[in-house]
Amino acid sequence: MRDASGMPTLFLYEDLWRSKGPLVRSRLLSMLGRQKRIYARNCRVEPVSAALAASFLRKHHLYGATKASVRYCLVRDRATGLRETGMEQLPSGDRLVAVALFSPQGSGMWQWERYACLSGYRVDGGMGKIFRRFIADHKPSQVMTYADLEWSEGAVYRLLGFCEAGDTEPVEFVLDPLSGERIHLSKIGRDRKWRDTIPDGRIIRNLGSRRWIIDFPEVGV
Repeated sequence: MRDASGMPTLFLYEDLWRSKGPLVRSRLLSMLGRQKRIYARNCRVEPVSAALAASFLRKHHLYGATKASVRYCLVRDRATGLRETGMEQLPSGDRLVAVALFSPQGSGMWQWERYACLSGYRVDGGMGKIFRRFIADHKPSQVMTYADLEWSEGAVYRLLGFCEAGDTEPVEFVLDPLSGERIHLSKIGRDRKWRDTIPDGRIIRNLGSRRWIIDFPEVGV
């Protein structure tokens, strides 16, 4: 989001700051250009298991893991250049530096569900490298994804060839006063567990999302 002068505006919620403070602070530092740098040219794209992808996303994505049938990761092989972080500086020597998830929507259409890299790091060209591998492997006719408007309008997707396709309505959640967990408002009415345990939960409304779509009309011709 941007204010009247065109400057970026962020919305930070107390529950996320409390429950996922390190990830929130890491993302803020990344937006300020304070992250360490890795070059995608020094990484290879590989399929990754559901368990490993979920573990990575829980550590490094603000909204955690989600189910997806297609999963890729970037594995770092080397470091080149003075501006790139050395191999020895990776946490615990782990060379897995990014994960992306995709789900089929039918008729050649896919949704890009998640992308995350190591907290505190930026993988230059990482999104594009994984996306090109996905396209080569699955030959989609269309891919859509969403940008969380609390953090970004999604300009990175335009660089990858996506086009804006409108904004979604804000989503309402109930905040569990005991656990601090956000529960989708629609779930409260369906699930007795939440109806009985959170009668007085505080309602939080996010800012919605921007939808981005890219078409591949040559597929299936």
